[in-house]
Amino acid sequence: MTETPTPNPSLPPPLDGQQWVKLRAVADLLGVHYQTAWRWQRAGVLPKPIRVRGRAYYSVADLTDFLKRHRPQQEPAAAPDTRR
Repeated sequence: MTETPTPNPSLPPPLDGQQWVKLRAVADLLGVHYQTAWRWQRAGVLPKPIRVRGRAYYSVADLTDFLKRHRPQQEPAAAPDTRR
């Protein structure tokens, strides 16, 4: 007889089909040190997380929107110099 696996209680439920990540993954995504992401969380710079058992989880959709608003615009690449 096989048992059905029980959900991991340490992870947030998949609310509305969204994906959720912890602060360390947020730091990796933003390309900053974990402590910087932690300070940004405390200062309210990052999107508001949900809290599950005292741990913060961030919506991937909210982080994607945050990145679109806060990343500097890429300048068009300069044409290659073809002079000889």
